[in-house]
Amino acid sequence: MQKKARGKKKYRSKVEIAQELISYLVSQGVEFDFVSLDGTFPTPNMFVFFQKTKHKFITRIPSSRCVVTRGGKRLQLKHVPALKLLRNEREKTIKAKLYGKTYFFTAYKRKKRFGGWETVFLVSNMKLLAKQQVEEYNLRWPQEKINRTSKQKLGMHQCQMLALSKQKAHI
Repeated sequence: MQKKARGKKKYRSKVEIAQELISYLVSQGVEFDFVSLDGTFPTPNMFVFFQKTKHKFITRIPSSRCVVTRGGKRLQLKHVPALKLLRNEREKTIKAKLYGKTYFFTAYKRKKRFGGWETVFLVSNMKLLAKQQVEEYNLRWPQEKINRTSKQKLGMHQCQMLALSKQKAHI
């Protein structure tokens, strides 16, 4: 529900909902190796949550996010020389600091939908090889297909109603 429909006191962000879901699953005895999230979630609040709960995670992160490299330089990920992918390199991982803590940052090339290549950046607290970082992140793909199908085939993205009862009726 949108903030304007729920009101500031009842509104919960996607990050807060994700934290509640993860905590609930753990309380119900569900075990998992790590949490894999999309680019909506690399927020200071989420990083604090993962530090407190000691969960392993991997998430996409914007290329414009600033990190502090080994040399103490503060740079956007897209400008970090150690993450530049040359020629046929597909992925690279480095250690850098974000919000005062050290994480593993991975740059990897992937094919665009209509040709060409794009560089995607990941952040994780798991010490893995670059190729393994990408493989772990890509385990999200089956869930993404479910999300896409629910929007395209079931019309879940077309509901403009603000009232929860009307959204439920639409679904």
